[in-house]
Amino acid sequence: MNFKLAYLILAFLVLTTSCGSDASEKEPQANDKTELSDSDKALVEDVMKEEVVTVEPQATFDQSQLNNNILTLCVKFKTLNGADRKEVFSKFESILPSCPVELKEDNEFEPNVEEAVQVMSINDLKEFLGEPNEIREDGMLVYDLMADKSYQVAFMPGPLGAVVCRFYEADS
Repeated sequence: MNFKLAYLILAFLVLTTSCGSDASEKEPQANDKTELSDSDKALVEDVMKEEVVTVEPQATFDQSQLNNNILTLCVKFKTLNGADRKEVFSKFESILPSCPVELKEDNEFEPNVEEAVQVMSINDLKEFLGEPNEIREDGMLVYDLMADKSYQVAFMPGPLGAVVCRFYEADS
């Protein structure tokens, strides 16, 4: 009986000490970095050499327009989360949803979702760009394009839930 009690106490101690220590707490978080690592700098330099991707606008997103260049840029965009990634985004933004916008008075705008191109599902958007940095109450999915969050792109879901428009926001 003493052996069983000793074994249970030992097992309890091992479990509590192993569960209490988390190696990830000791390491700085990737998002806490203020400078790019050498590998990220090399990635950014590599992006600068990439060509801008152009596609013909389509009413709904068609995966047949994807190629290795676009997929490589999407991976680079996701990898640079927390860093400046505006240059990467600008090279493949033509495959992402957009719509014409009418500017009203008082800096208000009205998107014309009837003329939207590259309409895609929220899941497709997340697959290409990763998880958004922010999801607003109105459903807008926001991605930071600059590390200091001074420049962002926001995607607006339409009435049926598909992403129809993108807007750029900058601190002024």
